Amino acid sequence: MKEEVLKELLSTIKDTKSFVLEQAPDVAQEMILLARIESVAVLAVSLFLFYLVFYLHRKIGELEYDCDDRSMVYSLLSIISPIFGMLGLICVLNHLSCWFAPKYFLIKQLCKLIGG
Repeated sequence: MKEEVLKELLSTIKDTKSFVLEQAPDVAQEMILLARIESVAVLAVSLFLFYLVFYLHRKIGELEYDCDDRSMVYSLLSIISPIFGMLGLICVLNHLSCWFAPKYFLIKQLCKLIGG
């Protein structure tokens, strides 16, 4: 009885190992592709928001407001624009390894999955 259970367990382990070895390259490529798409999307959204802040800054300058209202809006925009820039830069830097060091990126992602 014990031997049958052990044989079945070994057979299951071998099947799992072969499945993982067959599927690992495809999964790795998909993980890298997804990370690259995500980094490009984050960069595009960050650049759009950064451009939007400067566009609003220019349009507000063209409108007729009191000096106090204009300076308050300028102050708000001057605080928001670096925040958008920094958040975009941080997100892009987090995914920079998927472009230039894909093996390192995969190891880092696997460590996150395992529990690190």
